[in-house]
Amino acid sequence: MSVALQTNTTELLHELLAKRILILDGAMGTVVQMHKLNEAAYRGDRFAAHPAKFELIGMHDVLCLTQPQLIEKIHHDYFEAGADIVETNTFNAQAISLRRYGLSHAAYDINRAAAEAARRAADGFSREAVSKPRFVAGSIGPTDHTIFKSIYFFDPSGHRLELAAWTTTPEQMKRMKEAGPAMIEEWSRTKKPPRHTAWLHEKEFAD
Repeated sequence: MSVALQTNTTELLHELLAKRILILDGAMGTVVQMHKLNEAAYRGDRFAAHPAKFELIGMHDVLCLTQPQLIEKIHHDYFEAGADIVETNTFNAQAISLRRYGLSHAAYDINRAAAEAARRAADGFSREAVSKPRFVAGSIGPTDHTIFKSIYFFDPSGHRLELAAWTTTPEQMKRMKEAGPAMIEEWSRTKKPPRHTAWLHEKEFAD
């Protein structure tokens, strides 16, 4: 996991970290599952007519569009429990992972809505307690399949990186950045090239 900061919050975060440990929230999916939502709840009005061959239940990221109040409430509860930073509900919100649900086209809206929900919760607490500002970290997962392929296992010259690995990371960062998260949190990929591409795009985010 790595973090890229927006420069306008870097100094504040460094100042706080010099004084105390900042608390990150807990799992989003675990809390969502406690609500025992059914397929209709995942689809909401927006995806009520989405092809039946795609089951959306379990795709927690889509709830940013279909159940935004629930996602914001979960962020709110983590802040209330003492968290300083919450992660956006976007671990799988890129075209690669959304393909299996037929929702690749919704990646933009999911990332934007997720960042906005987390930002609303953070801003609410920050206004109430100016001395304890709250922050949002944009969460980017490693996708749901291997994006680094090797033609010849023992020959690095045969290694190649899928184009999607290069395009989906900045796509997520761009959409979330529009809603103002303080940082991007990118979860480790298993191979160096995908990790390197993510690092390059994180530098773009910070710039």
